[in-house]
Amino acid sequence: MKRYTAADIISNTLYLDYAEMKDSQYCPGRYSKKVYVIGNDYYCACKIGDKPAKSIRQGGTDFDWIAIESWYGDDKGWQVWEHKCK
Repeated sequence: MKRYTAADIISNTLYLDYAEMKDSQYCPGRYSKKVYVIGNDYYCACKIGDKPAKSIRQGGTDFDWIAIESWYGDDKGWQVWEHKCK
């Protein structure tokens, strides 16, 4: 059985290249889960039922995550989350 990663789930959901997706990780080590930046928006993915990424550093930025529909993630048991910058 294949193991899925957040980068895999997000890249397939948004029809992006997996290699480029892995390179777009935002501030590694600062969040409880991997966060990826695409354009001006931030994305994370986790198993359905888990909470999205949050800052693990004092005074860090927490995002206002919104669950988005993911044809690929739903089928695999994952939820994709998005934070849109204004």
